Formats: sequence, structure tokens, C-alpha cells
Amino acid sequence: MTAADERSALEARTVPVHHRVRELLARFPKGPLPDGEVKALGESLASKAQRPNRGPLPEGVPDRERRSLSGAARQRAFAESQAELAAIIHAAAPFAPDDLRRLGERLREATPFPGVPRALGDLDLTSDERDTIAEYLVRNGVGLTEVQVGLGLTTPAARHAEAIREVALVGMNLQGEAVTALSRLPNAAIHLYWASKRAAGSRGRWFCHVLGDLPIEAIEDLLDTLVPVETALLALDLTEHTRRPSWFPGHRRFAAALAEVARRVPDMAARRGALIRTVKALDAIRYGPCALLGFAPGEREATVARLRSALASDAALAAVREGLAADPDDAELIWLHREIETARRTDLPDFVPGFALRVTVAGPNGFDGVRLHALVDGVPVAAQRFRRGGAEEPERLLGEDTGLAAAVESHEVRLAVADCDEACCGSLRARIRRDDASGLVEWEVWNTNNPEGTLELLAFPAAAYDAEVARAQADRSWEWPARRAARVLRERLRSEPDLLTRWDDRAGWIGAWNRERSTLRVTFTHPDRPYTSTEPWLQFVKEFTVPDDVDTDDESIDAFVDGLTDRLRTTDPKTFFRVAGGSREHAEALGYTWPERR
Repeated sequence: MTAADERSALEARTVPVHHRVRELLARFPKGPLPDGEVKALGESLASKAQRPNRGPLPEGVPDRERRSLSGAARQRAFAESQAELAAIIHAAAPFAPDDLRRLGERLREATPFPGVPRALGDLDLTSDERDTIAEYLVRNGVGLTEVQVGLGLTTPAARHAEAIREVALVGMNLQGEAVTALSRLPNAAIHLYWASKRAAGSRGRWFCHVLGDLPIEAIEDLLDTLVPVETALLALDLTEHTRRPSWFPGHRRFAAALAEVARRVPDMAARRGALIRTVKALDAIRYGPCALLGFAPGEREATVARLRSALASDAALAAVREGLAADPDDAELIWLHREIETARRTDLPDFVPGFALRVTVAGPNGFDGVRLHALVDGVPVAAQRFRRGGAEEPERLLGEDTGLAAAVESHEVRLAVADCDEACCGSLRARIRRDDASGLVEWEVWNTNNPEGTLELLAFPAAAYDAEVARAQADRSWEWPARRAARVLRERLRSEPDLLTRWDDRAGWIGAWNRERSTLRVTFTHPDRPYTSTEPWLQFVKEFTVPDDVDTDDESIDAFVDGLTDRLRTTDPKTFFRVAGGSREHAEALGYTWPERR
């Protein structure tokens, strides 16, 4: 073992978790902590939690019988575990420094306890005693169990809020329990906001989501501590909230901050980060939840005009082109170039009367994708009527099936869907029909998550509606090469279904994710049976490289699709695709090898 390895192993055994987090914060004083560093810290703690754990089970019960235990047996096991934890804590009274040190050692060596927060509900301790123990364990706990117990004991009078928010950055089980502890504090919003800025990726977004669930009074107190640019960025972050706050529409301070920042954007327009934030702000104010903020008359339009002008500027375009000259494959710069070109178009005004459709493409380094926004007099239909998710993908609504096209016979479409799952949190749907007598296209709109809600009727002049749908169907400028290749291939397979059915296969998902813009994924299932079938089946997949670029070369895409479809005419795709779904049993039944998972 090297000296460095020895030091790391020693630290994992003897250095408090909080001290290790503070060391990371000192090494990386700005922005989110690096994922690799946080993951390594968390894994060093997980190794201690992987000891044999009876969990909520009586001792001696094998893991394979875990699911067969009755609820009563589980409750008895939990009660025994709760009593053991209570005994360990009470044995540390009167909680002097030496008592607390021994308590930490006892918890460190004990078998991990299931449901620590629940087990700490009724311990017959005073508030001061709980916080004395909590502060010691959060600041000095070496392992997960010590810190978890400390978080679970925290009261609203806690003196160690900064330590709680810092250990929350570790992730693991600590993040959820730390957020619960922070949420008890009077100034929870300040600490959750801090954590959202110091945690990377999904962890940071989750802190922001919890922040959005706080009462408006807590948010107003937080805003008192922020400068306008911080307030504006928080507004944009909250638009990604899985359940957008009910107080968000009409909020004046967020609107004023966005308007103020828009006045300064031209001074920063050549900076990459500023350009990315400008695109995000533009999309949120034009088509997303920020459109519903409390803008003064004309303020939203003026804010959008300033942001769009900055994005479309010669300085912004020159900066992006300079970056692409140094790195032509930079996906984010390619996306920015496309966004700048869109902003420079004169045929897509931001605010038009009546019905309009607009497509947004999020940055490739984020978690969002491509959305089709329906607007009525400049107001986004989905953002106004559905708080739990975003607008639908354009492919679902622009012509591959019936989509938004109106006919005398009504049909149903999904305009927006919950970020989690439609079955969980619903969707926004519309029933579309053409009324030739009145010359109108009518939408009956409803939220599936609100069964008691009433249908809302929207009506549009048929000629203008048809023209806007046709325009959106023809305008595919938002597609990057792999996304366009996916559409062309889907169209080819619909026109020539025997390309797959001749091999007893059925086309599946064919597309290109925004976060992997140079990869086209093609899937199919075998055999060619209805999806409701209970017979053995397998999913096959293959990834094809379609390089991203500022411009989409239709001739190259057509040539690629021609080559693939020619191959499908003569070669069973199961010979060059790989098994990716189904089960080992299904693979054996159908004569294929199930892949070994790494």
C-alpha cells in the first residue's frame, strides 16, 4: 500500500465526516464540489455500512426470506432495534464531552440501525439534550450511523445548521436526512439555497426542489439576502422544479430580477456561461413558467427583446465561432451556435396574437430535452395549466401520427407530461376537433391529475390554425443530425415495414438523446408480437455515430439511412444488434445469449 493509500484509509477510519467535507470545500471554494471527490468520500462511508445488517429483521433470518416476513415480525424487529438505539443514547447521560465521545464509539461499532429518523422520535430527552448530542455527532461522527443519529435528533433550535448543510453534500443516506433536519430550522431556505449551489447535478437540483416546497414567507426572507442576478438564477432553477411552487405565478420579485439582469446581458454576451444562461432565460420567459411571473405591462416583452438581442449579437456569434475553431466537436458550442442562428431569424417573432407553436432545445449538458410549446396570445398553454412537468416532444405532435392536425373526427393528444411519470403525476391533454360550421378548431383541455377539474375550451380560427401547424411541421431547423436521422429512419420503416417484419421483428424506440447528440439509438423487439403479449420476447439495440454539427447535411443523412435500410433487406438485424432487454429466460427460450452485466 502506498503512503497516500495508507493516509486515505486512516482518514476514512478516524477523521469525522464533517471535517472531510470541509476539507473539500476549502480545496474547491467556488461552485459545485467535483462529483468524483464526493463519490469517493461517500463510498468510503458506504464500506462501513455494508457489514452484515439485520435491518428490520430478527437475527438469524436469511436475506432470501426478507420478503416473506409478516408485517408483525418486521414491526417487532424494528421495535427491538429502536429500543437498542435508545439504550445506547440514554447510557451516554449526562452527555458531558467524554460521554459523547463514548456514545460516538458505541454507535460506530453497532450494527447499522434501520429507519434511524423514525427510531429517534420519542427518546424522553429535552430539546437541549437532543441538540447537544446532535451537534456532537454531526460535527464529529466518523461513520454514517453516527451522523444519521445526529441529524435525526436535530431540533428547530439547532446551533449547527452550517454543519448539517455541509454533511448533506456527501449524498448517500445523509442528504435526505440532512434536508429533513434543515427543513425544521427557521432559516431553512438560506441553507438549502447554499447547498443547491455547492452540490453538483441532480443533487443540486434536488436541494432546489426542496427549497421550492417551502412557504412563500421563507422564500421572501431568502430573497432579502440575494442580489438581482442570484434571484434571477434562482427563478430559472425553480422552473425545473418537479412540482413548481403554487406561489410562483405572479411573483413580482423574480420578474423584476429577470428584467434587471436582462438590462446587463449585453455587457456579458460574449461569455460562454452568460450565453447559456441567456438561452435558458429566454426559453423560460417566452415559453416556460417564468412567462407567468408578475411582470409589469410590457416588461416581459422588453425583457425578451433585450435577451434575444444580446444572444443574436455579432459579438456572441463571433465568440462561439472562435470556440468552435479551437474545438469543432464541442457539443455545447454547436448547440449555442444553433440557438444564436435561431435568435437571428426574423420569421419567428416572439409574441404573436392567436395560436403559435415554438420548439425549444435545452443545452446538451443538462437534463432537459426538446419541447414543443403551444402558445395562445403569447402565453404558454402547458406552463399555465400544468405544474408538474414540461411540454411534449415535437415528434409526438408534428405529423408522425395525427398529432395537432385537426379533423372533423376528434382525437386526443398529450400536450405535457409529468417529469416523473404520467401514471404517477398525470399529464395535460387536449381533445382536438374541427367544427366546419363555425370555421374553428376546438381544444378541450384537461389535467389528468385533477379528476374533479373541468374541461377548458380553447378555440382558434381554422385557417390560421392549419397554417401554423403546417409551418411547424415543415420547420425542422431545430433538429441536429442524429435527431434528423432518427426521424428519417422512422419514416422509412413506416413506409417499408417489411424491412423488419421479414425478420419477425417490430420497430421500437428510435431516437437521439440531447445529452448524447452524436449517437443515434435504434431498437426493435423480437418476435413481432403485440406489446401486450405474454410470450417470450427480447429487445435489441444498436448505437450509430452521427456526428453533431452546426449545419445538418440532409444528403449525408439520406445516404446513411439508405445504407442501413439496404442492409436490413439482406441481413437479419439480430446478427449485428445486441440484446438489451427482456430476460435471461426469454433469451434461452428464443435461442439467444443473455448479456452478462458488468
